[in-house]
Amino acid sequence: MYDDIILFAQLVKCGSYSTAATILKIPQPTISRRIKNLEEALGVSLLKRDTHNFSLTDAGTTLFHKFKDHAHYIENVIEYLKQKENSISGRLRVALPITISIEIINPYLGKFMQDNPELELDVDYINTDFDMLRSDYDIAIISHLPERPTQKVRKLYSAKLIACCSDKYIKKYGKVKSLDDLSKHHIILKNNDLPSSTIAYNIEGDEAAPFVAKSKMLLNSCYQTIEVAKAHHAIAVCLEEHYKHSKLIQVLPEYHFGIVNYYLMSNSSEHNKKAQAFIQFIEQCFNQITV
Repeated sequence: MYDDIILFAQLVKCGSYSTAATILKIPQPTISRRIKNLEEALGVSLLKRDTHNFSLTDAGTTLFHKFKDHAHYIENVIEYLKQKENSISGRLRVALPITISIEIINPYLGKFMQDNPELELDVDYINTDFDMLRSDYDIAIISHLPERPTQKVRKLYSAKLIACCSDKYIKKYGKVKSLDDLSKHHIILKNNDLPSSTIAYNIEGDEAAPFVAKSKMLLNSCYQTIEVAKAHHAIAVCLEEHYKHSKLIQVLPEYHFGIVNYYLMSNSSEHNKKAQAFIQFIEQCFNQITV
C-alpha cells in the first residue's frame, strides 16, 4: 500500500495520468489500476475523474499533503546511506591477534590512518576465542577457526613455529645438535599453539618427529617466549616472524614445530568501503612478509 500512496502523490504532482506514465515509466493502465486498488484499500475516493483530467477529493487532498514529500525524503535517505557506505569515514571496530600484529601490522597502522584521516579505527588486541557473530567487531583476524563459522573466512597467512635461543645460552648450556639433544633443554612454548607432546616437522619432507622436552614453560603470548629467551636461560618456540626481528639464533633450522594459520573474518558488507579499505591494508601487510 505504501508504494501505491507514493505513486498517488507522484501522480498528483505530475497533473495527469499520461504525464505520470511518461515520467515514471509506468504504463498508464497500471497507474490507474494501482490508484483504484489504493482507494479500495482505504475505503475512500481520492480523485474526481472526468474524461481527460482529475481533481482531488477532500480525502485525496489530505493524503497528498501528508505524503507529498515522502518520496523525496526516501530518495535523500537512500543517497545518504549510499554515500556513507561508499566513504572511508566513521568508526571501524577491529580485533587483531596480539602476537602477529607486533611485527606485521602495527608498524603500518599509523600510515593507514594518515591515508584515511576521516576514519575512526577502534582496535582491540585479543588472545582468546570469541563469537564473531555476536561481537560488534566489523573485522577480526583469528588464529583458531570457529567450529561453525557464520561469516566468510579468508586465510591470510601460515606462520611456522621455530626454536631459537641467544648466543649466551649456547655458550652456557651448549649447542643443540639434534631433537634428542633439544629434549634435554628448557623449552618455552605458547600454551595454545602446541600440544603437550611437542611434534617437530622436518622442513624438507615435513615428516613428523615427536619428542618430549625436559621441562616446559607455557606462556599465553608467543611474543613473550622470545623476551624470556633473551635472558639467556631457555629456548623459545616462537613465530618465525618474531625470530627474524629478535637477534636470536635459530635452533635446529631443519625443523619447525607446527603451523599457526591466520584467518580474516568480517561482519561488514563487501560494499562497505571503509571495511574493504582496511581489509586491503591487512592483505598488503601480510603480502610483504619475506619468507
